[in-house]
Amino acid sequence: MSVPQYDELFNPTLKALHTLGGEAHIRNIEQEVAKFLNLTDGEINEIHRGTTTKLVYRLAWSRNYLKRFGLLEKIARGVWGLTEEGRNVALVDKEEVKSYVKSEKNNTEEEDTAIEADLDDYLEREEDNPQVEKESSEYYAITDPFDPKEIDIKTKQMMLKALFERIHHQELDLLTDFQREGDLWDLTKQSRLIESILIRFPLPAFYFDGTNDNKWLIVDGLQRISTFKNFIIDKKIKGQTFALTNLEFLKDLDGLTYEDLPREMKRRIDETEITVYIISPGTPAKVKYNLFKRINTSGLVLEAQEIRHALNQGEPANFVKELALLPEFKKATSYSIKTNRMLDRDFITRFVSFYILGYKNYEPDLDTFLNRGMAEINNLTLEKRENVKKDLIKSMKLAYDLFGDYAFRKRYKVKDTRKPINKALFEVWSVNLAKVEDDKIEELVNRKDYLISGFINLLTTNADFEKAITSTTGDKGRVTRRFDEIEKLIKNILP
Repeated sequence: MSVPQYDELFNPTLKALHTLGGEAHIRNIEQEVAKFLNLTDGEINEIHRGTTTKLVYRLAWSRNYLKRFGLLEKIARGVWGLTEEGRNVALVDKEEVKSYVKSEKNNTEEEDTAIEADLDDYLEREEDNPQVEKESSEYYAITDPFDPKEIDIKTKQMMLKALFERIHHQELDLLTDFQREGDLWDLTKQSRLIESILIRFPLPAFYFDGTNDNKWLIVDGLQRISTFKNFIIDKKIKGQTFALTNLEFLKDLDGLTYEDLPREMKRRIDETEITVYIISPGTPAKVKYNLFKRINTSGLVLEAQEIRHALNQGEPANFVKELALLPEFKKATSYSIKTNRMLDRDFITRFVSFYILGYKNYEPDLDTFLNRGMAEINNLTLEKRENVKKDLIKSMKLAYDLFGDYAFRKRYKVKDTRKPINKALFEVWSVNLAKVEDDKIEELVNRKDYLISGFINLLTTNADFEKAITSTTGDKGRVTRRFDEIEKLIKNILP
């Protein structure tokens, strides 16, 4: 069967919501409806326009009609539920619903806006930053995998006292700037880690980057090490005296500080054996990057940019941080990119990597390419770094002058609802606008209506381009496609 028309989806939509407990995200509603109708994968994925499928589009209209009929309500972004009346209705007469809705005094523009907003809710967004569209994590081939023989990790047994010595002499880099944030555990959790040692529970292994033997870098174990530093060395937690609290087994130790512990317990802590894995000096950067990703398994898992930042300390990390603080970058991205997990620096690293290395030299995977681009900053002279900064500022100013608050976002018509910022579009627009010659900037701004129209046409008529900025964005062919199309669009506007 083909995908039913919107009015034939009234009852499947109601049935789906009843099955799902009365409310659900539109993606779950879609899955249930497809299951009820026994739609094939081909029918589910049949395209209406761009990357929007017929099923998604028609379900949006179906929900809109059922809402106006009084049976559905929108509860939150992307979440719909049955009204009190809807909970008591299992089936509707589609002609009755359509007749009622059409008898209302209707504003077609408002109706279209409601449908667009519903379709916009279908977009996946960054969990911590809904103003940024979530990047597809679909598989794409790594064309140049590293040799497993290059992995060099040494295993050693150490006493905790040796670790305390490194902390005391600042030979362990806690690096809170990349490790999200140290000292995130509350007093109870930190106290119970100390208790675990005192009752001889084995501790999980610690991982360090030993490139610099005088300053090990923590890969995994930051919160535990922060606890040791607080209790044994600083004897404080967040400015307050660290006294053990809410212990489960050694309740008689509640309220004691490190200094209050009997000598035998202090010795037990010092002599506790731990397993330490050390990434050896000389391990290639791309191997180290993959190790960081696989090893970092605690509850505070590092983001890709945080790992890049850790591996590229010094000039690269400082330069990316400097560019992320530029007011022109913040304005062009509508001040909407959060900084707490280095998402702003991720955007900057994309610009720097494609600007310096060039999209024609791109090889999957994207993470490895961006790490290579960040490392390349080390090879730039001061003059070249200044040129990168100057061109980024030019690009950001130009993006805002051309698109305003729609910069780096999908746009299907002139008066469209504002979509979240798209990372792939940021890459292509930022780099291509940085390369516009200074004497052509005014002309491009004067012809911005033609540029916007051309971009909208590209999104609505070129399915391959939309795929290239929507899914499997790290695929080599899709990277080339999106850069080529935007480059061609700008050249067509500038004779």
